[in-house]
Amino acid sequence: MAGAAGTQRADLNALAPFVDTASRQEYFALLRLVDAASPGLPPLGRAPRPQQEAVRLSQLPALIFAPSEVAEVCSQPGSVPRIRSAGFGVYGPNGPLQLHLTEAAWDQLHNQQDDSLVAFADVFHQRLHSLFYRAWADSQPVISFDRDGHGAFTRMLGSLCGYGSETLSKRDAVSDAFKLLHAGFFARSVRSAGALQSLLGELFGVPVKVHEHVRGYIELEPSQWSQLSRDNVGLAHSVVLGKRVPDVQYGFEIEIGPLDRQQYELFAPDGFAMQALTALVHNWVGVEYRWQVKLLAHAATARPLQLGKGARLSFDGWARDLNVPRQTLQGATMVHRQ
Repeated sequence: MAGAAGTQRADLNALAPFVDTASRQEYFALLRLVDAASPGLPPLGRAPRPQQEAVRLSQLPALIFAPSEVAEVCSQPGSVPRIRSAGFGVYGPNGPLQLHLTEAAWDQLHNQQDDSLVAFADVFHQRLHSLFYRAWADSQPVISFDRDGHGAFTRMLGSLCGYGSETLSKRDAVSDAFKLLHAGFFARSVRSAGALQSLLGELFGVPVKVHEHVRGYIELEPSQWSQLSRDNVGLAHSVVLGKRVPDVQYGFEIEIGPLDRQQYELFAPDGFAMQALTALVHNWVGVEYRWQVKLLAHAATARPLQLGKGARLSFDGWARDLNVPRQTLQGATMVHRQ
């Protein structure tokens, strides 16, 4: 455990540039830097044991009013970095201890080279400073993204739109950051086609249209087929011709494009863009709807249908009359059923 912690702290050399300019730094800014530079350790203020802390926090005893937030930064390879606060702690004119105790600690530290009293107080400073920082950091939304993106604000925002649990993170091809960015959309109970169109357009950066009430068919179970000697053969009441019935209530179409050749390739059936599109639609409407994707391609960049050139039938090969000018060609139509 100690070896692993030492390896993690080896990345904290980012504090080295502030050794000579400590008095010009903000205390919480340095702590935020340390917290972000140690993703393998518990967040600052959450470690169950001091050995798991990424930095040592202490106060430099002094009788003067603190001229700055930070008094000293100590960062050496192979050792745990230390940040000394100038005014926040038990010592000094603003501390809870009497001034003669501050004077005794200063005298013992500087004249006798004995830091036992200061080190004893730093046991409490370590916990108080880290908890104080954690209370501040948890109220800052942007700090949640300094480490793994699963801070308190991320959980609170995710809970508003159904993604607050860590088990729901990184579960599909749509990034968690995109879902949280559009928490206002996902938090609404009404899922409209216009909102889905906006989400898809922003996710892919291409023109998108969502057409509602697209005709499709619902497959009937064998027990629902109309056959003689059954009860469901009443004319104008329950008789159904065939094994399926037309339906427009549970179907919609997503029209994407026109796309250039590079964009079109991304929406191949096994492409990442199609996986992200499917995941976003399932996040938005669930799995009970029947929907299809229609791709449109720019005629100028479309691949002509030629043998041996790698064209895929029904996806990216077009047999067309070159004498008929067209700006847009209809590409593949992929149907996704319930």
